[in-house]
Amino acid sequence: PRPLAIYLHDDKSVYSSLFCSEVLSEIFIIDYLATNYLFWPCDVTLDSNYKKLLNLLNNHIGTFISRKVSSVNSEQFPLLICLTFEQGQINVTNIIPGYESKESVFSTLFDSRELFNNRQEIVIYKEVRDCASLCAHLSKNQIDVVGEENNSSNDDFPEYWYPIVGNNTSFRFEVSELTTEYHKILSQFYQTVNSVRLISIDRVERIQNLTWFKEYLTFKYEFDLRLKRETEQRLFHGCNSYGRGFYFSSTAKYSKRYSIPDLNGERFMFICRVLIGNSCLGNSSMTVCPPDYDSTTNGSNIFVTYNNKQIYPEYLITFK
Repeated sequence: PRPLAIYLHDDKSVYSSLFCSEVLSEIFIIDYLATNYLFWPCDVTLDSNYKKLLNLLNNHIGTFISRKVSSVNSEQFPLLICLTFEQGQINVTNIIPGYESKESVFSTLFDSRELFNNRQEIVIYKEVRDCASLCAHLSKNQIDVVGEENNSSNDDFPEYWYPIVGNNTSFRFEVSELTTEYHKILSQFYQTVNSVRLISIDRVERIQNLTWFKEYLTFKYEFDLRLKRETEQRLFHGCNSYGRGFYFSSTAKYSKRYSIPDLNGERFMFICRVLIGNSCLGNSSMTVCPPDYDSTTNGSNIFVTYNNKQIYPEYLITFK
């Protein structure tokens, strides 16, 4: 079980942009929230959304908490509200205003988590039920999630994505070496690069671009409907010998040839989600995909697509 942190974003506040860029974009805060809290961002810029949130808090947690939230002066927005559970009761342990520094925010989050860990009574079923109930009702009543201006369902995005706050819809997040996600990505890389001892990994970054991913999901839905089978593959970006198009390989060894070191000796390689669809043999003279096909191939480890919406660059690996 974990405590709940609700982020209330208000575009009208002078602190919102700074809080998003200086606090909620910090990797150590993102990692701590993702590991230690159930995190729910809500956009309360519209008065109707704010009133809807207060009603939900009042109905599913209690009047005391809704009154405590509503008592906060709007000049202190955005707010990060920490909720914890003790002796079967849900309590507000801290309300962090938008003008706090990242160090102060982290310290308060840490203290709230420690309070949760040290509580006298743990009623696991009730805690999970209450948190799940609140989150379910937030979704059901369609309070806007921050960064979701086009009303697309948050369920469309991978569960391991960090919440995106503010108006920016594109981020790169460094993946922690302590996570299963990190080791899964490197496992795919190491299994096909064939020179593990000669390679030093500097970092793995996850690319979270809402616009690109939504376009990709639209194409995937069409592919799945038309082909009646799964054709998505995770491939490495590289090679350029099969005509015009976007080039990918199933082996990191092959793509590594086309990863040229920069002035610091660093190389870069993407791992992408690619919709292969129906594929046929390609050659260097091709400028478009043949009719009735979605990609071309060399018949083994190289694939070429001709529409960038068939691609989502999911990870960027930096190595030497």
